[in-house]
Amino acid sequence: NYVQNSLINSMNRTLDAQILVGSGSGANLQGVLNGAGNAETYASGGSMAFADLLASIKKVQADGINVSGCAFVFHPDEYQTFVNADRGTNTGNYVINPELMSGSHMVGRTLGIPVYVNDQMTSGQAVFGDFSRSVVGFHGGGAIVEVDPFYDFQKGSVAIRLIEDVSFGLLNPNAFLKA
Repeated sequence: NYVQNSLINSMNRTLDAQILVGSGSGANLQGVLNGAGNAETYASGGSMAFADLLASIKKVQADGINVSGCAFVFHPDEYQTFVNADRGTNTGNYVINPELMSGSHMVGRTLGIPVYVNDQMTSGQAVFGDFSRSVVGFHGGGAIVEVDPFYDFQKGSVAIRLIEDVSFGLLNPNAFLKA
């Protein structure tokens, strides 16, 4: 059971990486960061600031997208920065208000918008968008498992490979912003 859960978690992390940052070349999916219709660049010193989050929301809204269904996905470094960042000068209002709930991967909210963290992105990257305007397609009945019981016979190692045929696409690239 432990090995099976570890394999599934590994496959899910790979899928997360492909959906968020996939390059679109070869067998890679084109992820949100490479397919987003909007981009936000950092105005001051190359680091993300609260004003950039506001600008991200504004850019997606300008394309006619209702942001009530949107979410932010941050690299852990950005989450750590924003969860400790005051929205003004000693106001006591932080950019991200933590909300850790059992059964949810959401780690907080900023401006009422859910925040998620994923270490598959490079430090300094973030995604903002309405993920209901994307599609993940699983082709086939499930993962194909290939087992090679003789992978490293001398050490008694067995190789296991999971293969899943998956597609991903943005139904509306302007519903997403890469930062």
